[in-house]
Amino acid sequence: TTLDSRRRVTYTTKGGSRVTYYIPGNPIFRGTGSVDEGEFNIQFIVPKDISYGGRQGRINLYFEGEDEDGTGFRKDLIVDGTADLVDTEGPEIDFIINGREVMDFALLSPSDILNMTIEDDKSGINITGDVGHKIFAVANDNTQSARDITHFFEYEENSFLRGSLQLPISLFTEFQEVDPANSLNSLSIKAWDNANNSAVRTLQFELVSGDELILKDVLNYPNPFIENTTFQFLLSQDAEIKIKIYTLAGRLIAELDPIPGEFGLNLVDWDGRDQDGDRLANGVYLYLLKARSEDMATEHLGKMIRMK
Repeated sequence: TTLDSRRRVTYTTKGGSRVTYYIPGNPIFRGTGSVDEGEFNIQFIVPKDISYGGRQGRINLYFEGEDEDGTGFRKDLIVDGTADLVDTEGPEIDFIINGREVMDFALLSPSDILNMTIEDDKSGINITGDVGHKIFAVANDNTQSARDITHFFEYEENSFLRGSLQLPISLFTEFQEVDPANSLNSLSIKAWDNANNSAVRTLQFELVSGDELILKDVLNYPNPFIENTTFQFLLSQDAEIKIKIYTLAGRLIAELDPIPGEFGLNLVDWDGRDQDGDRLANGVYLYLLKARSEDMATEHLGKMIRMK
């Protein structure tokens, strides 16, 4: 952890007496690095939001190995000057759950931990917490309850451009569990890079019970189709997927091999051929998409048209 120069402040008590003391400077960098044969080399970019001319900067270090750990520090460091970079674009923000990117209209559970990765390919992320340049989270557009989440951010190992922070969905009391067909929640994240360019990313999602298997927004595209079509759907959790194709009279003409469906958006391609490998005749067909996870199951019956 690298800190800006410490600051001298004075507190006036109710009785009128004054107490003067020092407080640590704002964070400049917070991340991890690897150690090779006892030596470490960690790089970072100094943000514009520093106390230029300060002479009491500090670096705190904690190290850990298989058999030992320890701490160290360097203090009274000069803090003056930033990298001479041309950077006019804000950072990129992504939402991740269980290693998978979360897109709009996802089905999330109150027990989910939302990982937010923030990356700027030129100047890195501003974590000073300076007024106006904090990382903020706003739930359901309620700006009155915006949360400062800067202190959660940490750079990835051996990186000074990309890092992440983790927040439980349950942290935000503004989110309401709703009928998935009726309403959306939103979470907006605003972050700044070290050149003081900002970016905002908003995720819209539906909050559903964590013990429920929900299949939603099922469709095939294109529809009508000429040769191939793709089934698209959302899942609230991982599940096995089976798709069957029927005529309007109810005769089974094609069945896709079972596939693993994943939390979030899924796409399944179909070549438009029946069980014998022949192209379907022009007309209207039904498809039945089933999802099963442990002792839960759900399905969707849809209609599609083959037209040439």
